[in-house]
Amino acid sequence: MKVTNTIRFEEEKKNLIDNVVNTLEEYKDVIDSELRTIRNTNHLVMRNNLVLLQS
Repeated sequence: MKVTNTIRFEEEKKNLIDNVVNTLEEYKDVIDSELRTIRNTNHLVMRNNLVLLQS
């Protein structure tokens, strides 16, 4: 019985760790996407400002 409980506990622990890792990877993807958007926006703003300054 104790061995069965230990095996079940280890399986649950592994599943929880997998879930945490998957969630963190999803957050990383979202953060990367947001950073790309911010960089692109900043680039456009800087480019537009340069065009305005040159005119």
